[in-house]
Amino acid sequence: MIRRIAISMPEPMYLDMERARDVAGKDRSAWVQEAIADRLERERKAADIAAYIRGYQLHPETEEEMLEADAWLRHGPVYDDDWPEASR
Repeated sequence: MIRRIAISMPEPMYLDMERARDVAGKDRSAWVQEAIADRLERERKAADIAAYIRGYQLHPETEEEMLEADAWLRHGPVYDDDWPEASR
């Protein structure tokens, strides 16, 4: 379903938009739809990053986890000899 909307904007913004969409070779609807889609995607990404950070703030890594990660980064994975079938 397609919805039609009417918007108001300051004249300088309108003129900038018209120049930009002309350079892009897009009609006004396509240009505005792309601009809105870009904005919504940035907001989704920002929300995902904020949720990721909140998760670490609520459940920070333990000292043991940080040491294991550091060891892995320096020397590669450490294998447990209790599982001899594990590929190495």
